[in-house]
Amino acid sequence: SLPYATISNLSQHTLFSANKFGEITLRAKKGDSLRITHVGYLPGNYVYSGNIEQIVALELDASLLPTVIVSNCEKYKEMLLKSNSGKKDFKSGDLSYFRGYGWLYGKENYQPIGMLLKCDHNEARLKKFSFWLKKMAAPDSAILAPWLISIFAVNDSTNLPSKPLINRPIVFYPQKGGKQTIHFDSIQVIIPSNGIYIMFQYIMDEKYAWAGNSVPNSEYTDSALYYGVCLEGVIDSGQTIAYYLPDREQWFKRPDNESLRFEAILTYCKE
Repeated sequence: SLPYATISNLSQHTLFSANKFGEITLRAKKGDSLRITHVGYLPGNYVYSGNIEQIVALELDASLLPTVIVSNCEKYKEMLLKSNSGKKDFKSGDLSYFRGYGWLYGKENYQPIGMLLKCDHNEARLKKFSFWLKKMAAPDSAILAPWLISIFAVNDSTNLPSKPLINRPIVFYPQKGGKQTIHFDSIQVIIPSNGIYIMFQYIMDEKYAWAGNSVPNSEYTDSALYYGVCLEGVIDSGQTIAYYLPDREQWFKRPDNESLRFEAILTYCKE
């Protein structure tokens, strides 16, 4: 099974996530066009037959083969990259503040979200990467929803994501809000001169969803399902953020001043 695979209903413009067993209870009508995607596998497209149970197999992407890294470096040095600190308080209409990226169930969603990471040192290695999660008006359990973290190469002509550089995404389980840190000690992530994209995909499991009218003092008052987690953002014109529309199978660039709050620890060869 493929845990947390993404299922796109192209007919209804909705997204769903499988659970950790690769299973999903799907809201679809007979004849709907569906697409299943998972890092390391070729996308699968099919038409929903209306059967109560249906098993769909994906084909392994043979182009994503493990790489062998050879280095004669004797001593590495660490460096820190981070976003602008951003403002702490949000005021309506304040264009110098960016709250971040949230996810809404039942409408066309763009995911994953990717951030371009570059550095001046050739073939630096990613050691640790930190990002921030904040809970919107939602139950405390909303913050526990898992995430898929992937690394993508950069397309030189578009400066947008191209092929994944790891054959399996990292499944990350937050325990609380605030700073989240991923260690890449067991995965050799080399950053080429044109950079890499760090991709974030929120698992849209209804286990962590909440109805807008079920939470006191929520800005949402309807019965639609929401996901009350947000990737914290900052205003930073030096960063590039991309998002993916599954029904178009295409990457797009977010406005130039939007970025994620992040910190990255890199190592490079000290000559």
